Amino acid sequence: MKWRVGNGSNIKVWLDSWLPGNVIPPHTSSFDPDLRFSDCIDHQCGEWRLDILQTLFSPDWASQEQDASNVVGNEVWRVVWSLDGPPKLSHFVWKACKGSLAVKGELFRRHIAADPICSGCSVTAESISHALFCCAGVQNVWGYFNCDEIISDSPLDAPFHEWLLWMANKVDRVELRRILTIAWAIWFCRNKRVYENVAADLFSCGTGYIKLVQDYRNYAGKVFKAPTCIISAATSRWVKPVAGVTKINVDAHVGLGASGGFGVVARDSQGQILWAATKKIPANWAVEDAEACSSY
Repeated sequence: MKWRVGNGSNIKVWLDSWLPGNVIPPHTSSFDPDLRFSDCIDHQCGEWRLDILQTLFSPDWASQEQDASNVVGNEVWRVVWSLDGPPKLSHFVWKACKGSLAVKGELFRRHIAADPICSGCSVTAESISHALFCCAGVQNVWGYFNCDEIISDSPLDAPFHEWLLWMANKVDRVELRRILTIAWAIWFCRNKRVYENVAADLFSCGTGYIKLVQDYRNYAGKVFKAPTCIISAATSRWVKPVAGVTKINVDAHVGLGASGGFGVVARDSQGQILWAATKKIPANWAVEDAEACSSY
C-alpha cells in the first residue's frame, strides 16, 4: 500500500502528517487551520508559493523548504538536459516539468477551454499525467513497449517533475530517454487529434520517435565529436648561429587563388627575434619559386 501527497487537496497542513517523521511544520500566529497542502503549491510550475511560506510558516522552516525546493529544481534541470537526445525532446520534458503543456485542465483553469474533460476518453479531466499515461487511449501503448509495469508503479498523481525524478531513480538513462521519447510521441499524436482531427497511429509513431532519437544520437556522435589533433614531430629544427652572427629564415605561402605571401624572421645567436616581416603578393607561383623569391 502506498501513501502519496498527490496534488495535496485532501491534506490539511496543520493537522495531517504529510512530512517524514510525522512532523507538523511550525506556523506563525496568523494561520488558517483548514489550510490545504495544495494551497501552498504553484501548480503551474510545481514549486512552493513563497507568499504562503513567508506569511504562515515560521521564517526558519520556510527558508529551509525554499532551499530544498531549489535543490529539487537543480536536480530536475540536470535530468532534463542530460538526456543525451535531440533538443526538442528535452524541451518537451522541460515544458511538462514546468506545467506548460496545453492540456485541457490547465486551459480550463485559465478560462480558455469550456471544460477540463479529456477529448480522448471524454471521462476525466485532462492533466499532463492523464494525457501521457492514464488516458484509456494511451495505456495500450505503454504495454506495447513493455513499459506498463514501471508506469503503473510510478507516482502518476504527483506533479510531472516529481514523477521524472522518481523515474530517473528507478531506470538508467537509456531507458529513461526511451520512456520520455514514447511520452513525446503520445503528446504529438494527441495534438494531431486535438488540433488537426487526425487519428495518428500511436504504435508506429512511438516506434518512429524512438528511431528518430537513435538516428539523432548516431548523427550527433559523428558531427559533434571533438576533433582529434595529430601532432607530428618536426623533420628539422632551428640551429642557432655562432656568436655575433644574425640568422635569417624565410618561408612562403601559396594560396588557392591568385595570391601568396612571404615571411621573414631574423634571430641572433641566443635565438632572440630581432625583427620579422610579412608581405602579401598578387601572384600564384609554384612553391619552389615562392620560397626562392622570399630570400630577396
